[in-house]
Amino acid sequence: MMKLIQLNDIQLKMLIQSGDTPTDLTFIERSIPPIHVLVRAMDLRHNLVDIIWALPYFIQTNTQIIGVCGFKNVPKNSRVEIGYNVAPDAQGLGVTKKYLTAFTIRHLYDSGFLLQTKMIPL
Repeated sequence: MMKLIQLNDIQLKMLIQSGDTPTDLTFIERSIPPIHVLVRAMDLRHNLVDIIWALPYFIQTNTQIIGVCGFKNVPKNSRVEIGYNVAPDAQGLGVTKKYLTAFTIRHLYDSGFLLQTKMIPL
C-alpha cells in the first residue's frame, strides 16, 4: 500500500534543525529531500503561504518513507511547479508518476486551480 503523508510545521522544523525524522515513520536511505527544499518550505510558511502549497508530502510504501513531493511555490498564471525526490533504492518502480498524478489530481484539478502541469525533479 502506498500513500502520501503531509509534513506538519513541527516535523519540518525538526528535519531542518537537527535532521531528526519523525519517530513514528521509517525512512529508507536518502528519502529526505535536500536541505534547500526544506528551507524553501519553511520560508513559504513564514510568509504565511497556506500549508497546501508550502508543506511537502512524504511518499510512503507499506511501512517506509521512500521520498517526498510538494509544490515549489503558489500557483501563478494557473501554473505551479511540483518537485519530488525519490530515494535511489525506490527509483524505477513507477512511484513518481503514480504519486505525482494522484497528488496533482487531488490538490489541483479537483479544486479547479490548475489546467497544466510540468514535472521537474528536485
